[in-house]
Amino acid sequence: MRVPSLEHFATHITSQQDEYRHNHEFFEFFYILEGTIRHECNEEISQLAFGDCYILRPNTDIHCFLRDDSCSHRDICVDATRFRNACDYISPDLYACILSNCAPIRISLSLPEINFFEQKLNDIKYAPDDELWKKPYLIKCFLSAFLSTYYNIQAQVRAPYRFGSVPY
Repeated sequence: MRVPSLEHFATHITSQQDEYRHNHEFFEFFYILEGTIRHECNEEISQLAFGDCYILRPNTDIHCFLRDDSCSHRDICVDATRFRNACDYISPDLYACILSNCAPIRISLSLPEINFFEQKLNDIKYAPDDELWKKPYLIKCFLSAFLSTYYNIQAQVRAPYRFGSVPY
């Protein structure tokens, strides 16, 4: 499967037709917008609900959705070069860290985070025709914000902030 859209970046909301095992030549990440769903990834099954998010690596993570109830999720597909550029903007080690994980990355997003990402995706989608030059920058900003969320979660796991301490 190829990334089917502008600048090697595509997004859509999915609520069906993704129940077969597959992987991609690009990074895919998704987050649950409503409902619940079972997600099989690399032969492990997880129950997902609102805010659950996965980052799937190219040619590595084989996944599918097992639908019992109604569920919709946001899919975002991006080629490795664009993904790496956004990672490098956050940290020079982030791209290698994501690729070297033993398992796909799973995080939980809050309602304000999801609303923020949905607004940024709308900014990309509805950029005026006379401002199409902005889309690559808007995409990079979106990816950087998304990856910053993951990076900040990982930083908290490595070194949790304690009240009264200096956070940097």
